[in-house]
Amino acid sequence: MIWLGTFSTADEASESYKFKNLEFEELVMAKNAKKDKFVTYLMKNIFRMMNLNKNH
Repeated sequence: MIWLGTFSTADEASESYKFKNLEFEELVMAKNAKKDKFVTYLMKNIFRMMNLNKNH
């Protein structure tokens, strides 16, 4: 649980929650994108090494 603060109205609390939720989703997407790029890089290198071994 994350403390978002004390708010005067339910609307203020709702807006704060929505903003933090979007911020969290963006962080998750960025982290997943980094993983995807790493896996792609890794797979390319594995296939490259497999092809080099075939040629020798």
